[in-house]
Amino acid sequence: MDKLLRIAPAAALQERRLADLLASGAVSAAELRARETRAWAEGVASLPGAAVTAEALERALAAAPATALPDAGTVRAWGSALGLGDLRTTPLAGGAPPEFVPARLEDLCAWLGSAGLAEVKPRARAALAWVRVMDIAPLPGGNEWLAHVALAQALRRLGQRLPRLDSADATPLAAAREAAGRFDFQPLGEILERAESRMLEQLIRSLGSSTASGSAAMDREQS
Repeated sequence: MDKLLRIAPAAALQERRLADLLASGAVSAAELRARETRAWAEGVASLPGAAVTAEALERALAAAPATALPDAGTVRAWGSALGLGDLRTTPLAGGAPPEFVPARLEDLCAWLGSAGLAEVKPRARAALAWVRVMDIAPLPGGNEWLAHVALAQALRRLGQRLPRLDSADATPLAAAREAAGRFDFQPLGEILERAESRMLEQLIRSLGSSTASGSAAMDREQS
């Protein structure tokens, strides 16, 4: 699990570059978070077979407080924002029996918030939320996309950067889900590491463009 916590040297350099751009006043912290959320949502929506839009994913991530855990109330809010419906009341192959869904979600929240798990690396804890939400399958359909919201919520709650996934991540994500079910989080960690670097590159490029545009506009006004 150590791999899931370690920040690669390239990512550390990117974070410093991003901090420098923020310090320059090119964008506010709130705007940076909004850009990060949008890039995350566009990435998830680009995965093959996506049943939700980027706009719906953005709404879902905003539908619960940043500190929320995936209990029944939070999952209902996410499901409504995603347009995927309420907690299911009928059986679903591979999912928890419908009458046990709220209790399984409560168990997941207790697990994620337990003192013992506090020693587990942040990305591994987020991975637990991701795989368990898919295993429980709280909604009638679209639980894969619900799990992406749970993963993003957990990463953000734990102070981690959101991933910028793309269509090429679909097959590795499927393999990572199987591995995570065996408590092997290295495959997901590697995906998140690449996707985090991709996110940082996109944010830096976006902020750099904004800074350049602002400087050019100022030069025009002064000339």
